[in-house]
Amino acid sequence: MPERCVLHSSTILNNDCVLISGGIIDSSKIALYYDPTSSTWIETESIIASYRESSTAILLTNGQVLVTGSATASKLVRDTVEIYDLTINTWKQTTGRYYYTVIHLLDCTVLIVVGLNPSNAELYIPSSDSFISTDNPTYSGIQMTLTVLSNGYVLSTPCGDIKGNCRVLSEVYNPLNKKWFKIGFLNIERQSNIDFHISNHVLICSGDNTGGTLDNF
Repeated sequence: MPERCVLHSSTILNNDCVLISGGIIDSSKIALYYDPTSSTWIETESIIASYRESSTAILLTNGQVLVTGSATASKLVRDTVEIYDLTINTWKQTTGRYYYTVIHLLDCTVLIVVGLNPSNAELYIPSSDSFISTDNPTYSGIQMTLTVLSNGYVLSTPCGDIKGNCRVLSEVYNPLNKKWFKIGFLNIERQSNIDFHISNHVLICSGDNTGGTLDNF
């Protein structure tokens, strides 16, 4: 790579190139993509907000990439959003949120759940480049996990608060009426876990809690 970086985001684009943005880097405001056909790195127009540590990137159905949140070099939360347009190789900035989890829904919108209480959730509408409010979950938190189910609903598994205390309550978001409902409790409290949608089931594994790193599911 032309730059050393860590805690960046990577996204496979519709042309099979891989977009790299943000993170801890040698030079500021860098963004580039890897072209597998020529095995070369190509620099894009610079991202607007430099030093996006631990941001999240989602490929939208229109081929653009939504990059949200992250921290600054001073470890302050960054509440802006940037959108990369592959067709013109440029970035634009819009409003955003912090300490959040995001996921792409089947109706092409993006669900954003803010991670610090009070819990709140919003929908990003790509067609109008706007945010609208939606129903809030009972709990949100840091390092929560969202999983889109085959029926389009979204499973939210527990997360931790800013002190690392974890919850066990799970909820489901219905995109049709834009409401959350509780479905039960995990056997073990956890955060930073990984969820896999397998057939009609969701496998929830690993993560950590106040007792340390987990190796169960």
